[in-house]
Amino acid sequence: MFPILRQQPILRARLALRERLALQRVGRRARCLINASAMSAVILLTHAGCKPQSEIDRDIDREKATTDSMSKNATPDSGRPTDTASPRTAESSQSNAESLRSNAESSLAASNAALLDRVLVVENLSSPTSMQIAKYYMDKRGVKKAFQIRCADSALSPESETLEFAVYQEAVEKPLRAYLANDTKIDFIVLTKGIPLRLANAPVGFAPGRPSLDSCIAALDYFQRSDCLRTMIVENDLKGTAYVNRFWNSKERFSHAKHGGYLVTRLDGYTAASAMALVDSALAGEKSKPTRPILLDS
Repeated sequence: MFPILRQQPILRARLALRERLALQRVGRRARCLINASAMSAVILLTHAGCKPQSEIDRDIDREKATTDSMSKNATPDSGRPTDTASPRTAESSQSNAESLRSNAESSLAASNAALLDRVLVVENLSSPTSMQIAKYYMDKRGVKKAFQIRCADSALSPESETLEFAVYQEAVEKPLRAYLANDTKIDFIVLTKGIPLRLANAPVGFAPGRPSLDSCIAALDYFQRSDCLRTMIVENDLKGTAYVNRFWNSKERFSHAKHGGYLVTRLDGYTAASAMALVDSALAGEKSKPTRPILLDS
């Protein structure tokens, strides 16, 4: 039994190295590097502030060298230990590999903390649905920063999904600007079901000025910046005005400080349950590589 037990960590290491690293692009700049190994399932986010790809490659090379060393000291097919192999050597090699993984996980935790510090969740205190979804997302993702607004609850009726631009400025834009002026780390803003979807009588958007609330927050400081280009939009029989996206075709990862604006997303659906299911599906998708086609809507 001893030779079989001796070979188990070596076989697991070999299986780990045979697994390919699946690189899944999420959006344009966020990338998720998934190590689907037999030894562990480690997810590394190669996002701004995370571990550089060069360091990850060096870690993988070091782990491969450790595994090669273990393989040289493995027992032969006869099932008997060789003169050069010893339990202490195998245990030391395995300990080194475990230490490497522990260091990678510590680095990942620090990177995730830095990334979460750039995320702001917006909830509507007038909407129980919005508050429920915001809490669910923050608990699941470990996000700490939340901003509260008060406006019509869009979860109640289709009519509440549209907010007058003047009301938006007072209830949403003005207080949000004040918060963001004091927290310059924010790059990503998460909206929730219960916050209106669109604006009415706005100075931008397709006639008669009905842009999405999300897009106005995404271009929050475009209105004040002199380097932001305003342009006309013509699509079929619709005409309107908008700002040119300063992040378009960028070769760098997004940051508000460099590109202006914010990356805005929304947790929404026909029900609160469907909105929260988006969180669960995303978390499940990070634990295993995709097995079905992915549709990127651009």
